[in-house]
Amino acid sequence: MSGEPHNILFDARVLSSEPTGENRYLRTLPAAFLPLLQEDEVLHLVLSSEYEGNPVPLSPRCRVHRLSANAGSAAGRREIVQLSKELRSEVFHTTSLAAMGRVHGRAVLTLHDFRPAVRPQFYGFFRRLSWRFHALRAVHRARRCIAVSEEALQNGIRLFGKRVRAIGTVVPPCVSPAFSPQSPERIARVREAYGLPEKFLLYAGSDDPVKNLETLLGAYALLEPTEMPPLVLAGFPPKESRVRALAEPLGDRIVWCGVVPDEDMPALYSAARAFLFPSLDEAFCYPALEAMSCGTPVVCSALNVLKEMTAGAAKVVHPTDRQEWRRAIHSAVVSIDWHDAARAAGLARADAFRSEEIARETLELYRKLYPKRKNV
Repeated sequence: MSGEPHNILFDARVLSSEPTGENRYLRTLPAAFLPLLQEDEVLHLVLSSEYEGNPVPLSPRCRVHRLSANAGSAAGRREIVQLSKELRSEVFHTTSLAAMGRVHGRAVLTLHDFRPAVRPQFYGFFRRLSWRFHALRAVHRARRCIAVSEEALQNGIRLFGKRVRAIGTVVPPCVSPAFSPQSPERIARVREAYGLPEKFLLYAGSDDPVKNLETLLGAYALLEPTEMPPLVLAGFPPKESRVRALAEPLGDRIVWCGVVPDEDMPALYSAARAFLFPSLDEAFCYPALEAMSCGTPVVCSALNVLKEMTAGAAKVVHPTDRQEWRRAIHSAVVSIDWHDAARAAGLARADAFRSEEIARETLELYRKLYPKRKNV
């Protein structure tokens, strides 16, 4: 058998410090690969030269490459094609539709964000047109498509037809081992650092219109202030937030945490009485998964993808029904029985997303794409 290694090129050039689902995916999956790589496999992780971190520990099984051009630009596609030829990569995996050049090796595309197509009201005409062009080209060039949920796969089939039906499969993202119930000492440190009360409700994510914070704040305003703990908003700068004006009438019932570093998030989730997520559209929902992994009960929108992901472990609510949200939040605060049952169910459901099994499933998909080698 040839002594050449199986070179896997994993494109993480769009990785940044922003707390997005795609960034979570690009940080957790390569790190989960390392213990599972065989002796004849090498993972080549491609990062932007502007990204200062490294999501994987040092390992002889992993080599890091830093490229300077924007991943979605013509120059970025030329860079990745050139690198793939130099490495003679056998598999190329990307999450970026615009980054899919004519690489050396068989391409794997992760399908995760269909928002310009399914929520066009949030995007301009040229943004939607560009997304459609890059998506069609990327799907055409891919040998396999990994959908992060069944909902994402069905969206791909609806938008791109029999091509995605033929090459698509569902492999959900994995949750980092860092997200688990935290010790009282660690929770106390985070509570002190952010000035948090003993009991609070939590939203973590962006303040984009699709996250639907208007409904959450409206429902929370309907609740009796003396019965409800404060609502903590984390994940975005408060001063520039588009929902600042909506939250100001609620005064000190709203606690602004701003952008919280990844290392503090497990304790922040663990400290919360419940995690609230009213989004209008998701391909997958890392915050809800991370909250369940930390033992925090979840109340979320009744989207198909969230029902699929939580599998009965969360309380699901119509996304825009403020009265239904009001009742769900009240129950999450006052019902000890629901709280304890939701905590146990969430922890059990989160076990299905632990990193080792999902990384192994993804690697097996890669291995089926390796070209056959002749005996010598």
